[in-house]
Amino acid sequence: MRVPIIPRDRAFKKRLRDELMKDNPYAAHWVDAVIGKAYSIMKGWRKRYLRGKAGKIRPRVRRSSLNAR
Repeated sequence: MRVPIIPRDRAFKKRLRDELMKDNPYAAHWVDAVIGKAYSIMKGWRKRYLRGKAGKIRPRVRRSSLNAR
C-alpha cells in the first residue's frame, strides 16, 4: 500500500499562501485559516486511510466552514 505524503515544509506552505493571496480580496489571516483547515482535514483523512477506514480518493470540501463578515 502506497502511503500518501502531505508536504508540510515551510517553503511549500509559503508558496501555497502566496498563490492563494494573488487574487484574494480578504485579509491574510483568512488564507492562513483556510490552509490550516485543509491540513487538518488531510491529516484526519490520512490517518483513517492508513487504518483502512477511508478510501483512496482524497476528501473534497463540500461547503465552507469559514465565514467572512
